[in-house]
Amino acid sequence: MNPPVLNGNNERQGIKYVPHYQLTFSLMNEDIKDIQPNWDYQYIHSQFNKQLLHLLKNVSTFTVATQIHHISPLAVEPQTKKEGDVLTRYLTPTQLPQFVNSADWNIASAVLTEPDIHFLLYLPSSPLTIQHGNKEVSRSFSIPKWGGVYIAETPKSEEFTLTSEELEPAIKQFLKQFKELLDISEIRTTFDKYRLRVEQPYYTTLTGFEMDQYLLRRSMENIFDTASTLNSLITLVNKIKNMVILQKIQTDTQTSLNHLNEALKLLNEGKIQEGFQNTKQALTLAEKSFFDPSMVGLMYFPTEHKYAVYAPLFAPIVLTLVRVSIKTINKWRLARKAKTQ
Repeated sequence: MNPPVLNGNNERQGIKYVPHYQLTFSLMNEDIKDIQPNWDYQYIHSQFNKQLLHLLKNVSTFTVATQIHHISPLAVEPQTKKEGDVLTRYLTPTQLPQFVNSADWNIASAVLTEPDIHFLLYLPSSPLTIQHGNKEVSRSFSIPKWGGVYIAETPKSEEFTLTSEELEPAIKQFLKQFKELLDISEIRTTFDKYRLRVEQPYYTTLTGFEMDQYLLRRSMENIFDTASTLNSLITLVNKIKNMVILQKIQTDTQTSLNHLNEALKLLNEGKIQEGFQNTKQALTLAEKSFFDPSMVGLMYFPTEHKYAVYAPLFAPIVLTLVRVSIKTINKWRLARKAKTQ
């Protein structure tokens, strides 16, 4: 059966497009007293690169990180059932949102400037599965805009290394979840006349159709984000009067518009790869212009705020001038009054 998704509906669960992502693979051991594991993380990296990453190198770049957590207790208490002489544990779909124990599992990435996609391989100290209704059982689920989880078989020995063969089921699920997180639709073609269905296996590489659909979707997102960013830039300029726009910002903005127009032209001609690259450049330049230090400074420190800053500095001088002026006027009045008498 298909692994569950936490939101349980058809909403897109993909993450926002950026030129660079970090993939973090975490081996989560429930209790080090029962298991002391290791894994062939290089095999995971090579499989991801072979199946997907090398095909996406012109779209985004990826950094891969791995980690092992030897003590990873669950935040929820699994339910239990007896199968023969074996007592097994299981989680229900309602418990899955609390599966990732953020309070005790320190799996956050130190890289804060780019999206981090997590893949957790969980090693339970005793058999653990996900129970759906009657007898439907699965071992994996997706977390929208975050990553995926795979619950492995309970190891038979305390000290061991997960081999490439043992990692294969988890890798297949991670690849499927990765495609979902990138909003890469699986290709499914149905021939109603002959009742034939051709479906691309979810764990294999990308097809040309999937890549084109992915690039078109990302291109539309980039076009929308570019237009939104440039519109915000125009609003900012109109709001703050007498703003000095640096020449480099004007150049980048104009170049962004040129790339945007070129992208629309190429996409209309069916040149998807070239069109996407232009939307990528357009968005990069638009964000560069909007977040330029000179623009950000004016955004948070507009002209009217200068009066509030300089007022305390000029206040003593102004007060002194007022006092001197009052004394001078009073002396002038007294002198004038003395003359009239």
